[in-house]
Amino acid sequence: MAEIKIRRAFEKDKDRILEISSKIWEGDDYIPFVLEEWLKNIDSEFVVAEFEGQIAGFARYARYSEDFGWLEGIRTDPGFQNLGIGKVITEYFINMAQKEGVKKLALSTYIDNRASIHIIESKGFVKTASFMYFEHEIEQGDLNPNEDFSYIEKICPEEAFEFIENSQFLNLSKGLIPAGWKFYPFELVKGKFKDKIEHISGIRKEGKISSLVCFSKSPESDNYILLLFLDGQIEEMKRLLRYVLTNGKEHSFIATMVPGFHDKKAKALEVLKSYNFRTWNNFNEDTFLYIKEL
Repeated sequence: MAEIKIRRAFEKDKDRILEISSKIWEGDDYIPFVLEEWLKNIDSEFVVAEFEGQIAGFARYARYSEDFGWLEGIRTDPGFQNLGIGKVITEYFINMAQKEGVKKLALSTYIDNRASIHIIESKGFVKTASFMYFEHEIEQGDLNPNEDFSYIEKICPEEAFEFIENSQFLNLSKGLIPAGWKFYPFELVKGKFKDKIEHISGIRKEGKISSLVCFSKSPESDNYILLLFLDGQIEEMKRLLRYVLTNGKEHSFIATMVPGFHDKKAKALEVLKSYNFRTWNNFNEDTFLYIKEL
């Protein structure tokens, strides 16, 4: 069998990468929205896998910190399946992370991606946290232009981080903050990745934060808002969600990941249900966070 070769991706590979991406998730892949940024290879390594001289797959690795690496966008052209493309790419980045002294290498995957799950589990990745993906089309009926949101205030990051640190949400997410299909260790969100959270708002009772929401515009699509964190009291969270929807009315959709495992679900789940957020797996976990200790 011909050898699978891994090399850095370049601008000249763009058309082929987009061609492969168009065959993934029925053409609804996010790669086209991030490709230009990935090709810059800033603080990351974006590679392609070649088989018999043709690009058969690709993936990206980013080193979030000295100890933590993130693997994403592992794609194989359906016409090149069962050749070990994904396995070779995964091994390549495991070796790279080990050489760099990274202690943990992480990635996320969807429940139906059985081939990927088989590969990463065979390489020592362990399922660490489970999430439910939700999205909602922002409609006029969600918005009440006359609603008074004066009881909701902007919260400074330091105060918000203290609330998040003691939240049910962070406990269930195993210390990770979801941002679309990426997951950031909370310790890094408090420092290096603080800018990932664009808006922090909350409600107070007797001077203390009782409910909090964090959200940002998606870097992968102008049509989406990402709900990064929502926790607190149920009725207050519903008000905060209405506030987010009203502030995001120039966007088409809002998406979020809610942590949970079997019968233990984040309280945000009840709030999303009340707003008819769409789930892909009948309100069960469908997105898994895997980590490999190096």
